[in-house]
Amino acid sequence: MDREAVREVFLPGREDCPEYLRKMRWKERVKCTCCGSLKIWADGYTRKGARKYECCEWGRYLNDLTGTIFEGHHFQIEEMFYM
Repeated sequence: MDREAVREVFLPGREDCPEYLRKMRWKERVKCTCCGSLKIWADGYTRKGARKYECCEWGRYLNDLTGTIFEGHHFQIEEMFYM
Protein backbone atom coordinates (compact mmCIF):
# COMPACT_ATOMS: atom_id res chain seq x y z
CA MET A 1 0.00 0.00 0.00
CA ASP A 2 1.51 3.36 -0.97
CA ARG A 3 1.46 6.51 1.15
CA GLU A 4 -1.52 8.10 -0.64
CA ALA A 5 -3.61 4.97 -0.20
CA VAL A 6 -2.82 4.91 3.53
CA ARG A 7 -3.79 8.58 3.80
CA GLU A 8 -7.14 7.99 2.13
CA VAL A 9 -7.99 5.07 4.41
CA PHE A 10 -6.72 6.26 7.80
CA LEU A 11 -6.53 10.04 7.80
CA PRO A 12 -9.46 12.44 7.95
CA GLY A 13 -9.94 14.74 4.98
CA ARG A 14 -7.95 17.96 4.72
CA GLU A 15 -11.14 20.02 4.99
CA ASP A 16 -12.59 18.00 7.87
CA CYS A 17 -9.75 18.48 10.38
CA PRO A 18 -9.78 22.30 10.64
CA GLU A 19 -13.59 22.28 10.81
CA TYR A 20 -13.58 19.68 13.60
CA LEU A 21 -10.86 21.54 15.52
CA ARG A 22 -12.77 24.82 15.14
CA LYS A 23 -15.99 23.30 16.51
CA MET A 24 -14.24 21.63 19.46
CA ARG A 25 -12.16 24.65 20.38
CA TRP A 26 -14.47 27.60 19.96
CA LYS A 27 -17.84 25.95 20.66
CA GLU A 28 -20.11 28.86 19.67
CA ARG A 29 -17.90 31.84 18.76
CA VAL A 30 -14.24 32.51 18.11
CA LYS A 31 -12.54 34.68 20.71
CA CYS A 32 -9.13 36.31 20.83
CA THR A 33 -6.50 34.12 22.49
CA CYS A 34 -4.81 37.24 23.88
CA CYS A 35 -7.59 39.41 25.29
CA GLY A 36 -10.69 37.18 25.07
CA SER A 37 -12.56 39.64 22.84
CA LEU A 38 -15.41 38.30 20.73
CA LYS A 39 -14.90 41.10 18.20
CA ILE A 40 -13.11 38.94 15.63
CA TRP A 41 -12.87 39.36 11.87
CA ALA A 42 -12.32 36.28 9.67
CA ASP A 43 -9.30 36.90 7.46
CA GLY A 44 -8.73 33.98 5.06
CA TYR A 45 -6.96 30.67 5.58
CA THR A 46 -3.45 29.43 6.37
CA ARG A 47 -1.57 27.11 4.00
CA LYS A 48 -2.61 24.22 6.24
CA GLY A 49 -6.29 25.11 5.89
CA ALA A 50 -6.81 26.67 9.32
CA ARG A 51 -9.05 29.73 9.41
CA LYS A 52 -7.23 33.03 10.12
CA TYR A 53 -8.75 35.78 12.26
CA GLU A 54 -7.96 39.33 13.34
CA CYS A 55 -8.89 40.72 16.76
CA CYS A 56 -10.72 44.01 16.18
CA GLU A 57 -9.72 45.33 19.62
CA TRP A 58 -5.99 44.51 19.70
CA GLY A 59 -5.28 44.07 15.99
CA ARG A 60 -3.61 40.72 16.70
CA TYR A 61 -3.82 37.85 14.26
CA LEU A 62 -4.63 34.30 15.27
CA ASN A 63 -5.83 31.11 13.63
CA ASP A 64 -7.50 27.84 14.55
CA LEU A 65 -4.12 26.40 15.62
CA THR A 66 -2.97 29.31 17.82
CA GLY A 67 -2.33 28.12 21.36
CA THR A 68 -2.89 24.43 20.56
CA ILE A 69 -0.48 21.49 20.34
CA PHE A 70 -0.74 21.83 16.55
CA GLU A 71 0.71 25.36 16.45
CA GLY A 72 4.17 25.66 14.92
CA HIS A 73 4.36 22.15 13.48
CA HIS A 74 5.26 21.59 9.86
CA PHE A 75 2.99 18.59 9.38
CA GLN A 76 -0.33 18.86 7.60
CA ILE A 77 -3.30 19.08 9.97
CA GLU A 78 -4.69 15.69 8.95
CA GLU A 79 -1.30 14.06 9.68
CA MET A 80 -1.20 15.67 13.13
CA PHE A 81 -4.68 14.33 13.91
CA TYR A 82 -3.44 10.83 13.14
CA MET A 83 -0.41 11.12 15.44
